[in-house]
Amino acid sequence: MNGPIPKLTIGVYLALLPALALAWTLYGALPGIAVPTLGQAVWASGFSLSFADSFPPSLFAVHFGAPEPASIAFGLAGAYPAALFIAAGMHPADAYSAMTAFWITVAFLSAWRIALRLQLGPYLAILAALLWISMPVGWRHTGFSMVSIGIALLPFYFLAVVRLVFPFDREIRGRIGIAAFYLAACFVAVFMDGYTFMMFAVGAGLFLLGAFIAMPECRRYLLLFGAPLHAGSFILAYLAYVAYIGKPQFEPASIPFFRGWGADVTFFLWPSRGVLWIWDMLGLSEARTSARYFGDASVWITTFILPVAVVGVAAWFVTRSKGWVATAILLIALFGLYMSLGPSLKFASVRPPDMSVDQALMPGNLAIGSTGSAILSKNVPGFRNMRASYRWVALAFFGFWMLTVLLMAHLAKGRRPFFAILLAGLLIVGNLPHPLRYWRETTTNRASFMAIDRDLVTDMRQTLRPGEMVAFLPYGNDFFVNYLAPSVGVRSYNIGGDKNLSLARREWPPVMRRFSAGELDADFARRVLLLLARREADAVVLPYIDLLWAAHSWPSPPVFRESMESILEELASTGLLTVDKRDNYAVVRLAPAFAAAADQQALNDSIRRLRWNAPDSLGTDSFNAQTPHQVGELTAGTLRTTSQTGFLYHGPYLPAEAGTYRLTVKGTLETPAGAWIDVTSSKGTINHGRFPITRHGAASGLILDETVQLAGSAADVEIRLWVSDQTDLTLTGYRFEKAD
Repeated sequence: MNGPIPKLTIGVYLALLPALALAWTLYGALPGIAVPTLGQAVWASGFSLSFADSFPPSLFAVHFGAPEPASIAFGLAGAYPAALFIAAGMHPADAYSAMTAFWITVAFLSAWRIALRLQLGPYLAILAALLWISMPVGWRHTGFSMVSIGIALLPFYFLAVVRLVFPFDREIRGRIGIAAFYLAACFVAVFMDGYTFMMFAVGAGLFLLGAFIAMPECRRYLLLFGAPLHAGSFILAYLAYVAYIGKPQFEPASIPFFRGWGADVTFFLWPSRGVLWIWDMLGLSEARTSARYFGDASVWITTFILPVAVVGVAAWFVTRSKGWVATAILLIALFGLYMSLGPSLKFASVRPPDMSVDQALMPGNLAIGSTGSAILSKNVPGFRNMRASYRWVALAFFGFWMLTVLLMAHLAKGRRPFFAILLAGLLIVGNLPHPLRYWRETTTNRASFMAIDRDLVTDMRQTLRPGEMVAFLPYGNDFFVNYLAPSVGVRSYNIGGDKNLSLARREWPPVMRRFSAGELDADFARRVLLLLARREADAVVLPYIDLLWAAHSWPSPPVFRESMESILEELASTGLLTVDKRDNYAVVRLAPAFAAAADQQALNDSIRRLRWNAPDSLGTDSFNAQTPHQVGELTAGTLRTTSQTGFLYHGPYLPAEAGTYRLTVKGTLETPAGAWIDVTSSKGTINHGRFPITRHGAASGLILDETVQLAGSAADVEIRLWVSDQTDLTLTGYRFEKAD
């Protein structure tokens, strides 16, 4: 891998162009013609649109995930270039395709450079690069946006490793270039996709270890320069990512999740029907559905690796005697294959007939046995977040591809280039999708994207005003809002992406946090009124469409219209709100008489007179994920202090009539340390009583027992428990009820 690269002629560069065009087509990255996917493109394009709203483009989205600017949990390395294309005048759909084409070009040229390093001729290297781009583990992941690009970029990442281990120039000037490339690859990887960042880290580490063992003459260089560069680059990249998203890691998944999303061995051995053209034509594919298998379709439509694995192993047998590189690459591939199985070995392991299709997590008793990888998945940082275990197969694909390139170079040197061409050609043809069907799919994606603008964005611009704060309720994993909010020019609390949602929800205002994800509960209409009355939102949109799945398939049916009708009637009946019904959604606002901030007192009085189901008792004996709190942790239905200062609880933001109330607070108290409880209303501006917490009565499980007088009806009673960083307290429940 350290030999000279052949001289490149103009003919070689001309031959690259059609190969690149085919690569772009395979990924659906054709601006003005096709888009790789719809749902994830809509989601990511929302970030790009919001980034591009400022100049130079920002790194944070300000139109959704409010009130704080939203970082993108993964894919900044894709969304930001797309923002640049949007700033240059491209439509978001075409900007997404252009961004994808850019990174696929980088991936293709990197694979080509690796093939040249492996002593393949320039024209055969083009064929080898096309072979890599054709791997279904890459293009079949386009529905997961940056995951597919990250997989495609594995040659780019490993080119940095090859340059480190086999430099043409180990002098200081050469090392600066090597270090800069390596650091850049780490930053691209961490901000593109966490899965391939881990594959890069593990694969590079294994390759460097192999070089250290097999190349005694380079040990000093690798020990003093290579190893520190490797560790330092990954640490710096990770720290930059943490600084950007503001969180060191996301909650790891359970082992049943790793097991459910682990690959079944049969997925490696024969393909799934409807994915690969030639295999379907030959009748050698198998129909697979979620009704039989755990996980989701991505587990079985991306993992057919048998052809390239067989060639890769054969290549190792042929080339292993020529140096340590083939063995190191084989070990990397086998490690990826092993990890892709997940914590349990599965061979045609299907769900029992009586198990619900919704049960994607796999119990351990349904597998053949343990693979042992659960030790890594449970305990090792990085590995704990690789919850879709099967994706490790991308590292195996890459390793076997490199071994295939070694075999092609061996055949070409033996004056048998025809066999190298035939080998690569057969593998490429076996990797191709159904041509016409895939073309229709990617071009339809763009047509649907443009229809979203025509059918929905244009309509929303007539009902929502630029700069307004809008809540789409009930909230969920609202992919569509990512695109709608910046397209219309409003701000929204909602955001798409489960990781982004968990980050945003921590900063939501109290009433917004009281809504339950995807639920229209008994207090839903009341909370909508309070959200507007407290000026925490200028407008509330009640969508008739599913804001997750409508982004993946447009036009989308108004599946929630009927269930929303009773809510809309209830809201309109208050006389305090206006309801504007559209084809795909309804917009709820304060009535013009109460819209101005100067009318707040009149609005509060009207809500009090409404006496909208004001209960005689407020409280709870258990807390859940919707419970608003600034500090502390939720454990088994209780809230416990964690040496932080702030409100351990605040809520429930429900109405109460005038009168005398008894407030009882239950829990265990070790150290009060200045903790107190108060009762407020009108966004905390009216205080009905504040009480210090003492140890009196704590031994009986009663932290506080006090009388509170409400001089008038309150629309949004808020009970707040403030703790210091020295307070040691567990809150188990409370009651605020009318005194006898």
